[in-house]
Amino acid sequence: VVGGETGTPLLENVIAIAIGQMHAYALLSTGEVVAWGNNTYGQLGDGTTVSHNVPTYVKTTPSKRLTNVKMIAAGGNNGYALTEDGHVYAWGDNQANQLACGDSDTHYFPVAVVDKNGEPISDITTIDGGMFFALLLNSDKTVYGTGAYKGTHLDKSGSYYKTNSYAELVKGGETPNYYLENVTAISAGFSHAMAIVQENDSQYAVAWGDNKFPNLSDTRGGQLGIGQSS
Repeated sequence: VVGGETGTPLLENVIAIAIGQMHAYALLSTGEVVAWGNNTYGQLGDGTTVSHNVPTYVKTTPSKRLTNVKMIAAGGNNGYALTEDGHVYAWGDNQANQLACGDSDTHYFPVAVVDKNGEPISDITTIDGGMFFALLLNSDKTVYGTGAYKGTHLDKSGSYYKTNSYAELVKGGETPNYYLENVTAISAGFSHAMAIVQENDSQYAVAWGDNKFPNLSDTRGGQLGIGQSS
């Protein structure tokens, strides 16, 4: 990969990468992020919809770069950045409210992920992105979901369930708690998710979302690992 806007012949000082559907991000040791690839939805975070075949900086304004980033994640057509102070910023496609920024608009620069009160989410330690959603692991070991984190949100009629324009706590399901708690790791797939939960002296995996792929009428699937594909 060439250096692009970084000014070096090859892209250097990279400490993490994240890949979306048709775009990519690299986190640099400076705490800045560069992106390249398709930019139809503003997923490169440079304030435009112009695609780039070389790395370009993710910016907060036309002249200011996003900084202080310690972790990155890619959605299908959007991006996420976790900053050193535990806040999360998102940009790009927002058709399923996957940016969780308080509105359903596409954003070409990073915006803060907020809770149901419109306050920026804080104390996040880990992030991961799916096709139309993200998972955010909190320092208290609960998990926030954004967008279609419950699985496919669209069916033939155009809507299966309503997504919210803010991040919300993932419920506990079969675990002993109302909300998913004691989580030590998260992972987001295309339209399903998994987490590792610590209960007493044991760790186990939980999964939720779609159990068929690529559509809910397909006979293939089984990604939840529950012994069936329905």
